Amino acid sequence: MMMHLSLHICKQEVLIRLTPKENDHVVHRAKQFKWEGNSLLRMWANGKMKVMFHPEQCESLMKHVHEKLGHFGVQRTYNLF
Repeated sequence: MMMHLSLHICKQEVLIRLTPKENDHVVHRAKQFKWEGNSLLRMWANGKMKVMFHPEQCESLMKHVHEKLGHFGVQRTYNLF
């Protein structure tokens, strides 16, 4: 849910009503993301950036990675993203 709220902030859309603490948390998290074209990127503390996939794409991407790169298990496959 937090990612979806962050997406709304990145797109500068109106948010649902949040407590001040929730708002501070969402704003802090949103600073970790940026738009580049149509892609949402997450910026990590070490300077690396990763493309954030749309939730509807995740299942098919996970299956594809699992089938093409090997059967490493759910957590290891997830960590490849």
